[in-house]
Amino acid sequence: MHRLRRIFKSYFHRVFLILFLGSLITVFVIGSRIDLVSTRAPREIYRSADLGSVEDVPQLTLGLFVGKLYDVDHAKGTFFADGGIWGTWDDASDELWRQSRSGRSMSFESMGIYSSNAISKSGGDFIKRPTEKVSLEGGKSWLAADFSSSFKMHQIDYRKFPFEDFHLPVVLTTRYAVRSLLLLPDQRDSLVADSVSLPGYRFVGLKQKNMFHQAKTSWGIVKPGDSDTATWSSPYSTLQWELHFRRAIGPSFVRLFLPLASAMAAVLFSLIASFKVATQKISIPASILLVLAVLQDRWHNSLPSGLKYFTYMDELFMFAYLMTMVVLVHSVYCVNRCYGASEDIRPEVAIQMRHDQRLLASFISAALLIAPFVLWFV
Repeated sequence: MHRLRRIFKSYFHRVFLILFLGSLITVFVIGSRIDLVSTRAPREIYRSADLGSVEDVPQLTLGLFVGKLYDVDHAKGTFFADGGIWGTWDDASDELWRQSRSGRSMSFESMGIYSSNAISKSGGDFIKRPTEKVSLEGGKSWLAADFSSSFKMHQIDYRKFPFEDFHLPVVLTTRYAVRSLLLLPDQRDSLVADSVSLPGYRFVGLKQKNMFHQAKTSWGIVKPGDSDTATWSSPYSTLQWELHFRRAIGPSFVRLFLPLASAMAAVLFSLIASFKVATQKISIPASILLVLAVLQDRWHNSLPSGLKYFTYMDELFMFAYLMTMVVLVHSVYCVNRCYGASEDIRPEVAIQMRHDQRLLASFISAALLIAPFVLWFV
């Protein structure tokens, strides 16, 4: 019993430290998973447009040209773009529109065309300087306008940051339900200017979506006999153009991974340093912990605040924190063993501790090579 008590006293602080680190990691993992659970019921639906269910309604074909793109702010989730839009329709659609709108001609204003994710400056309209209607051959009409506005990004998944793909959307819709007006995308002529680019990213392409949007609301119009529960509204025609970008790999390695790799290399070199410089063996990993915190805070500023999940870069840094703490604890243990041993056995203890540190350096080197691939697929 006395021997067990002595062993417990000798190793109590080490066991406590291991339990503390394990508890800290568990709290981080469980906390990140809890935030991902959402109990919010969906009250909006976006689904692919069912054109076969729409007959005898005016049809407007809309095209988009993006001429400039700038002020892309991931932290705020906004970007600025300008360019032009145009619309074409045939005589049959024009006649159906006039019949339903008391003879009013088709125009962007009369059809209620707007961008649902535009954040216009000074409360201005999304559409600028519309042209006069032009009659084309084959009984068709054409109308164009400029646009210039700040836009709200959709929710971007940053789990694979800094190798994430993201889409910058320009959404066009109408204030009239599908039964009154159907929007169709001009897939042939919609385009993005060659000058559109983002530093550190490469442009993949322009993607178009034709959708119907419904919300679980009656928009305040309650008819006699309606239940107290809100029903789904009539579908609204919505067109979405997405500018698809992908982060360039080369700059990401230089700006994000090279500092992290350098910090971990310094940690490894501290393991093979001689016990004659014991202060450096302990101070290097301790200093690297502060360096990692500064590096992580620097690239966090480029992301939206309050993400409810860990990014790939977060997982790499958590692994780097763990490895650095292991090196720090082991170095403290080895230094204490060496300087706490008696003079006659100190050389033997130093040789054994040096061997253990080199084994640990080999293990961490292998882990640093394998962990990035494991974390990518987890």
